[in-house]
Amino acid sequence: MRFLAHAVVLAVALASTARPASAQTATLTGAAVLAERHGQIWNQAAGSRPRVGIITNRSAVMPDGTPDVDALARLPDLDVVEILSPEHGFRVNSQAKVGDSTDPITGLPVYSLYGKTLAPTPAMLAHVDALVFDIQDVGVRFYTYISTMYLAMEAAARSHKKFVVLDRPDPIGGTILEGPMLRNRFRSFTGIFPLPVRHGMTVGELARLFNTRIGCDLTVVPMIGWQRDMWWDQTGLPWVDPSPAMVCLTAAELYPGMCFFEATNVDPRLGPKPFEQFGAPWLDGDRLAQQLDRLHLPGVRFEGVAVTPGEARSRDDWRLAARSQEAAIVPVHQAVRVIVSDRDILRPVRVAMCALSLIHKDYGALLAIDPRGFDRLAGTSSVLSDLLSGKDPLAIAAAWGAQDRSFARERQPFLLYP
Repeated sequence: MRFLAHAVVLAVALASTARPASAQTATLTGAAVLAERHGQIWNQAAGSRPRVGIITNRSAVMPDGTPDVDALARLPDLDVVEILSPEHGFRVNSQAKVGDSTDPITGLPVYSLYGKTLAPTPAMLAHVDALVFDIQDVGVRFYTYISTMYLAMEAAARSHKKFVVLDRPDPIGGTILEGPMLRNRFRSFTGIFPLPVRHGMTVGELARLFNTRIGCDLTVVPMIGWQRDMWWDQTGLPWVDPSPAMVCLTAAELYPGMCFFEATNVDPRLGPKPFEQFGAPWLDGDRLAQQLDRLHLPGVRFEGVAVTPGEARSRDDWRLAARSQEAAIVPVHQAVRVIVSDRDILRPVRVAMCALSLIHKDYGALLAIDPRGFDRLAGTSSVLSDLLSGKDPLAIAAAWGAQDRSFARERQPFLLYP
């Protein structure tokens, strides 16, 4: 617990520092704070430059849009010696496994944490004093960047290296919790710690929570000017896609629920805005949209839309082949568009469960579901079994309430922002 206490003291000290006049209208990220006050966190001997490896990707930028790694590499008393990249790579947006490389801009070696290994190896840590984590998360348990952070914290603890988290906003806010809790038997890279699907925490807050299990030498550099009820578009920060399909804030708002379709043969990435439309060749989008609208789900409405074959995910990319020959060869022409009308009351996991329930009831065997993949996303097997048994999806969601309230109490000591 001494590591956690150290992180708390530093966080409070930095957060209480006056905010620079240049950032009065925007949230100041942990990286921007580090760039101005980095000497306060390293506790190095006079004249000594800490050697650091930065776990980051293209989403980590300064308020002016400069990539954080470029800005930090120019600091006079910090020696950035390597970059470690998560899923999708460092300056690229790859959907495949990523290999090691050399960054052409900084000349630094780039070690992949989504290739041969998911965690830093002793060789990667041999020449650093600390690991710095600086990646934009989206506030959802199965978004894998927080799993990368967890595994890197474990590696830092084993190698007795300092671990520094440069905090960033939860783009979908820090007040709403939703979804089932992860059970330990479903722990995986897409769910590494017991959290609800939507956890309402920043990466810095999550690191403090994770550290109760890990016990690394953790320092969190908090933001200045962020509050729990803020959405990304209220921070004044530029949006940089944190992953290939996370192209805008609306995608992040819907992602906690729409991602469940990734474990089915219903495509949630139709058209130019992923997670705002979902469909399949055999689906009647107009009918399903009308059915969903009749449920009067808060904060959202639906409409059937036509989707051209060129906008649909190719057959080779589908996680599951449709179970009928017709569905396997006919392109998607009908889909459902999800229109957010009030994001403060929207509950996207409930929306997805209602849609899946209706699709299962109306289309039966045409809906193919990968049980293992679905259960990993849900963090439990009960959600899928309840849906397939015909249980009311809103009753399923209501059962998460007690778990979410319990987690709200559990996370309280680790929160950094009002």
